[in-house]
Amino acid sequence: MKINILGAGVMGKQLGTLLQLYGHDIVIWSRHSPENLAPEIDRQRRILQRKIEVAGTPGTLCVINQLIELQSALTIEVLSEDLDIKRAVVGNLPYDPALRGLLTNTSSLPPLQIHPAARGLHFFNPVFAMKMVEFAGARDALLPLERELIECLEQNEFDVIETQGNPGYVANYVLFREIGAVLRLIDDFGYRPEVIERVLKHFGRAVNALDLIDLIGIDVCYKILSNLTHVDATFYLSPTLAKAIEAGVLGNKNKTSLRVFLRNPSK
Repeated sequence: MKINILGAGVMGKQLGTLLQLYGHDIVIWSRHSPENLAPEIDRQRRILQRKIEVAGTPGTLCVINQLIELQSALTIEVLSEDLDIKRAVVGNLPYDPALRGLLTNTSSLPPLQIHPAARGLHFFNPVFAMKMVEFAGARDALLPLERELIECLEQNEFDVIETQGNPGYVANYVLFREIGAVLRLIDDFGYRPEVIERVLKHFGRAVNALDLIDLIGIDVCYKILSNLTHVDATFYLSPTLAKAIEAGVLGNKNKTSLRVFLRNPSK
């Protein structure tokens, strides 16, 4: 099956190489030069080849930076968690995405606000560590190519969980409440992260909130929390995240750390 992927960020590169290894022919659209992205995509492919079992022949993968060059295919949107950006790119596709299907990796924005044909299909970073996908929509309403992709994921041991399509679905609705609570304890009460982590270990948290923020990306976490607080003010949007971003601290993606920033935010 041919699949177009919109966006070549952290998740775009992962999904592109994952689905290529599962035998699909992938075209990734990015604003960046294909030549500059090639080494990053090759690195991502090598990582996944070590982490997942693949039976069968891989498909093809190419990167283009001209939206007009995309041909009609099942489309997966993996752009920044910004509604205007998503709408602009999807709205300028040279084909009608409703014909073969449009899936969006967002979980903090309602899919139908991105496009009337969009259905949510939310993956987690890194894709090999948590083989779970949240699906927003009714299975009986899926287009044939959308159904084929979901069946492919299930055949490769992904747990595809149907959700109600609410902002945050299940995972981010729970996860970002906890992330917000941890940041509020730090912001408002002056707790050291180590104290909070000692407590959370007794609740079985193998990975602490600050490391998760670094893994997801501090800028991505800020956008997700901003989107969630827009529809539900009970989520907490920490100003610490904005200060870290302003200081160039983005987490693993640029080899920085929120934990280190919290020790000395003035630097």
